[in-house]
Amino acid sequence: MPAVFLLTHRRLENFRRSVQNCPTLKHKRPAEIGILLGYLVLAAGLGLAAVVWRTDALLFFLIIPVVVAPLFCQRAVFLTMEFIAIAVGGLVVHKIFPLPLLSVKTILAVSAALFAITEILYRLRTERERMENALRESEQRFRALIENSSDGIALFDADGIVRYSSPAISRMLGLSANEVGGANVLDRVHEEDLPAAREKLKELLATPGGTVWLQFRKRHKNGSWIWIEATAANLLREPSVEAVVVNFRDVTERLSLEAQLRHSQKLEAVGRLSAGLAHDFNNVLTVIQGHVSLLLSRAKLDRDARSSMERVVLAAERATQLISQLLAFSRKRLIQTRPLDVGEVIANLSKMLRGLLGEAIELQVNRPSRLPLVDADIGVFEQVVLNLALNARDAMPKGGRLVIDLIAIEIDEAYVRHHQRARPGQFVCLTVMDTGCGMDAATLGRVFEPFFTTKAAGKGTGLGLATVYGTIRQHQGWIEVESEVGSGTTFRIFLPASTRTAEPGAHPAPMEKGKLGTETILLAEDDPAVRELVREALTVHGYRVFEAADGRQALEVYDQRRDQIDLLLTDLVMPAKPSGIELADRLKAASPRLKVVYNSGYRVDAQTENPSIREGVNFLAKPFNPTALVATVRKCLDSDETSSV
Repeated sequence: MPAVFLLTHRRLENFRRSVQNCPTLKHKRPAEIGILLGYLVLAAGLGLAAVVWRTDALLFFLIIPVVVAPLFCQRAVFLTMEFIAIAVGGLVVHKIFPLPLLSVKTILAVSAALFAITEILYRLRTERERMENALRESEQRFRALIENSSDGIALFDADGIVRYSSPAISRMLGLSANEVGGANVLDRVHEEDLPAAREKLKELLATPGGTVWLQFRKRHKNGSWIWIEATAANLLREPSVEAVVVNFRDVTERLSLEAQLRHSQKLEAVGRLSAGLAHDFNNVLTVIQGHVSLLLSRAKLDRDARSSMERVVLAAERATQLISQLLAFSRKRLIQTRPLDVGEVIANLSKMLRGLLGEAIELQVNRPSRLPLVDADIGVFEQVVLNLALNARDAMPKGGRLVIDLIAIEIDEAYVRHHQRARPGQFVCLTVMDTGCGMDAATLGRVFEPFFTTKAAGKGTGLGLATVYGTIRQHQGWIEVESEVGSGTTFRIFLPASTRTAEPGAHPAPMEKGKLGTETILLAEDDPAVRELVREALTVHGYRVFEAADGRQALEVYDQRRDQIDLLLTDLVMPAKPSGIELADRLKAASPRLKVVYNSGYRVDAQTENPSIREGVNFLAKPFNPTALVATVRKCLDSDETSSV
């Protein structure tokens, strides 16, 4: 009897826990009341059985939980039915086939034992199912991770045969799983990378548990080459794996961006070097041109001597053009931008381009009726188009087709991720495409380097495309190039759309000729030879000149003679502070009506450095000749403008 009581009591405890933990039970309060009633019935049934010891009473308190059980979850019903079936089954058998040696107590005890055994078996089966479910869920998780990863996973044996490959590998190579599986892991590897890859894998197979890192090219199904970065681990001796595990990653895009960055950094370094050289050469050329001009204007030279001097002038002018191209590449050339309709510029240039290209080359110009304006220097932009057209002409000696396209384009973040120089926004794209000989990868990597050319000696300077590159960068845009040998070349130039409206060009008033000066000029120039030339040229034309070797000395001279000085002529870049602009700021603060003319071997971008600096008005780009110097000084002195910065 105690055993029956304990078993029944344990069933009710299980019911109570089931109620608490059952996820499908919405109303727990009625179930809890049912449990309480179950306990009361149990107590009453036990009391009745103890007094009467009748089978009916025992059946009563065993059957009552069947009524209570539906209040619980499915598991509770199952346990109740299990126990009652065993107990009632034993009693029924005893009633039908009375066994003299078996009492009701014995039958109930045996029933309790059988119930305990079935409970143990049930729990073992449940635990096994739980473990199988957990294993199945774990496999599903890992399969989901592998099959949805952007990295590829492969297993291959000691012979290099692929036994398993994840879907990412098929996506990388454009192959089906059947084409990848069963193949050698080194199939489709580039022949230049194959020896190193074989050596690495040989080293890995000789080192159980070891890992190696590889980088190589593999051929895509479409024939292109992709760069693969792989990490392989030798798990051949692991019983659960028995394979070499390789993680593949497609790094083609990353390596392309890194190459673009390195190329850009190299061009930046060359640009800084070019700008420094151009500055120094401009000072030298200023002295050469200036003194030759003075000699030609003063000396009574015979015919041969004058001819030689004029050749020196021509050579200096040619050198000046080369320096100007270097400055364009380094983005140090002064430009005057305004809202520009590039479609109209291309249309106006097309007639000239047809003459330059010749009859053997067909010119095709495609432009929409309306395009956004761009902020550009019209002269500089025309030079960019001419340089690209002439470059295309030289690539098509036997004739061909040159196509110039203009479109408005919206650059989004997806495009920016694949192009190192790009940025989001509205742009105008100029495409110049030829059907010429094209370029190989080595040439394409150096195409914008100054002095790099594939033309024969004497046929080019190697500065045309370098100038285009620097000019587009100076206009806050970028240039892209695509080319293959035998398939022509395509240049794409992206210029940001302007937020300004078109303005009519300003036309300066004509300069009065032949007028000599009487004013006093403060000259700040750090190069002694240039300073001497400028002083001499200005003095010859009637001006009084006070000299200063740097900004500090100029301030001292001005403090002593401020009432006499009418104009400051200063170099923009000087070794000692203050610089030319800082010097002008300080002197203008003291004398607002002071006029200022700047000069520099660097042609600084007026849009970004100082919008009031205008070449030919208050700025002289070195090298300059005495005539241009005197004309600019005179124009500035005669102008009504008093602001220079």
